[in-house]
Amino acid sequence: MKPLRQLSFLQIVFFSSLFFYLTGCATDAKKSENLNENEVIKANPKADGYKGIWFTLNQFTEYGDKYSGGLGTYTAKHIPLSLYAPEVNKTFFVYGGTTGEKERYLLCMIGSYDHTTGMISKPTVVYDKQGVDDPHDNPSLSLDEEGYLWVFVSGRGTSRPGFKFKSKEPYNIDAFERISEEEMTYPQPWHIPGKGFLPSVYQIFRCA
Repeated sequence: MKPLRQLSFLQIVFFSSLFFYLTGCATDAKKSENLNENEVIKANPKADGYKGIWFTLNQFTEYGDKYSGGLGTYTAKHIPLSLYAPEVNKTFFVYGGTTGEKERYLLCMIGSYDHTTGMISKPTVVYDKQGVDDPHDNPSLSLDEEGYLWVFVSGRGTSRPGFKFKSKEPYNIDAFERISEEEMTYPQPWHIPGKGFLPSVYQIFRCA
């Protein structure tokens, strides 16, 4: 039997470093994998029921507030809010939700109604507005020719950005990816097959 070869000090240092480097990479990869999974879950959780946001403008006159109340589908400029997809016999819709009955914390939500089964889905949180309580930031909705759902989350002029989100699967509200962050207020996304999205009147005048 041949005697075992004695390693030099430099060889021991090299192989030890290589071992810790490789195990460190594996650990980092596992952390990255877990982080990505958590990000998907955190970005698109399901809400337990439908809770529309309430809001008051706090601009009072002798006749009361300028406007206030349940504003989950505010404003009139946020269109479309719902779309019917005959391919799956479902109506998809968006609204401004919140976290609790007496809370003003805006969540941009999407849900669907299945006309075949008569069942409504649990709503999905497309985007958490992170403390914003203003329904001017409510979402609007579009659907492209491949069946992907697009949620346009309004911002507020230059003070808060808007966002575009796209469903990861056609006709599916479970998971969304963020496509862009930009100045966008009162989104009115009308999709033209093969061309993309026609900007809203507000955006056209802002660019002019």
